[in-house]
Amino acid sequence: MNQSSKKEPHEQTIRVLIVDDDTEIRNGLRWVIDHSPGFSCVGTYGRFDDALPNIEDNAPDVVLMDIGMPDKNGIESVEILKQRYPEIHCLMLTVHSDDEKIFQSLRVGAVGYLLKKTPPDALLAAIRDAYAGGAPMSTEVARKVLGYFQQQKNDKLSA
Repeated sequence: MNQSSKKEPHEQTIRVLIVDDDTEIRNGLRWVIDHSPGFSCVGTYGRFDDALPNIEDNAPDVVLMDIGMPDKNGIESVEILKQRYPEIHCLMLTVHSDDEKIFQSLRVGAVGYLLKKTPPDALLAAIRDAYAGGAPMSTEVARKVLGYFQQQKNDKLSA
């Protein structure tokens, strides 16, 4: 039997980079990621402008991105990141659940949108899902996205 050196997806260590201006949240996320099998936190940054020059050295698979930050907001940051590194999966992790921020984030390349109240197990599952090509969303966010498309359908039927 010929064994391949390539790891199976469940054996792969997912490299996660965190960009959030709240030190306590960054440290908590780092702890959860570093203490979970199959995950490694490769960097934490309080500003996107500090993270960007280190992206190649950190080589993240998934970036957790806050929206409300002091230099560039997370939406602008994801847009820049996806232009330069389209292979990186960007997950928004924020307290903002308003429709406009959700849709702007998805339009610029975020593959998912999670609220910061997401429990650690669900967050890890979402990171794994994003890495595997999925589009994880908090249930509240998914409901808004579905509502948007259902409204579009109803608007077309009414017209």
